[in-house]
Amino acid sequence: SGRLQAAEAAAAAAQAEAESLKAAASSSADELESKISTLESQLAAKGEEVEAAKTASKQSTDELSGRLQAAEAAAAAAQAEAESLKAAASSSADELESKISTLESQLAAKGEEVEAAKTASKQSTDELSGRLQAA
Repeated sequence: SGRLQAAEAAAAAAQAEAESLKAAASSSADELESKISTLESQLAAKGEEVEAAKTASKQSTDELSGRLQAAEAAAAAAQAEAESLKAAASSSADELESKISTLESQLAAKGEEVEAAKTASKQSTDELSGRLQAA
């Protein structure tokens, strides 16, 4: 009967220890589940931050790409306008040079006419003087 009581006491002690370990394990499991839940929430929040950063980065990249394209288009338009103005200036310069050349030719012709008129006037004067002297 002493052995039986000792065995029952040992069984009760083992039962109590088992219950204590079970409670500790349950408590530990609850803590782990709580920790897992917290970590999952933090992970989800970080995932949202990453997505927000990606979206912001894409928007920034798209905006910069748009600005770059606009700047390139403006540069191309300015280059085309510069080429057009250069061509117009060159054409105007050619026209002006042609006009100057024409006016120089006309001036030379008028100069020759003046010289011819002077010569004719002198001849006429000389002829009249000669006739006057002869008379």
